[in-house]
Parts: sequence; structure tokens; C-alpha cells
Amino acid sequence: MVGSWVGYTGGTEPAPTYESVCARNNTHSEAVKLAFDPAQLSYEELMQRLVDDPRVHAPWSDAPPSPPQYRTAVWAQSEAQLEVVSPEEHRRRTRERSPS
Repeated sequence: MVGSWVGYTGGTEPAPTYESVCARNNTHSEAVKLAFDPAQLSYEELMQRLVDDPRVHAPWSDAPPSPPQYRTAVWAQSEAQLEVVSPEEHRRRTRERSPS
């Protein structure tokens, strides 16, 4: 990783705080922005690590529901990245990794 930034995204409150984001009626999600060096780690590898992390509660996951501020979302920066993170692509990769 080259860098990371944390904050909140997706809500209507102009200056969200940790306490307000944790409130039941919150519309924000906690966010992490990652900068990476594609010469060291490809976007596909980065997304695979995210998907494989048992702490991530992605919409396609079988994990129990988590609080709303922990929604998983990816903001792809190109069409190629969007293809890597699409639910269809995730399901295909999961099937390929599953033991028979």
C-alpha cells in the first residue's frame, strides 16, 4: 500500500462524527480509500484479498449481517476495475476456488 485515508461516505449529515455514524438512523458508511502500486500488487489481487478477508461483510457474503455503517462497497476507477469487482465476477472466482 502506498497510502490510506479514512472517513465517512454516502450520508446526508454535513459533518459526520463516529458517534453519529454509529447511530441507528445513520445514512453514512465508514470508508477507507487505498492507494496502491500496481507494479507491486494488482487491482485484482487487492480485491481478492478484500473478498477473502473474513472480517468483510460483503453483500454476497454468507456472514451474519453487520451494523449499517459497515456496508461493503467499492468505487471502481475504470471499467476494467468495475469488471473485477462485479458480483458476477466474484461468484465466478468463488466457484473456481471452491473445493469439489
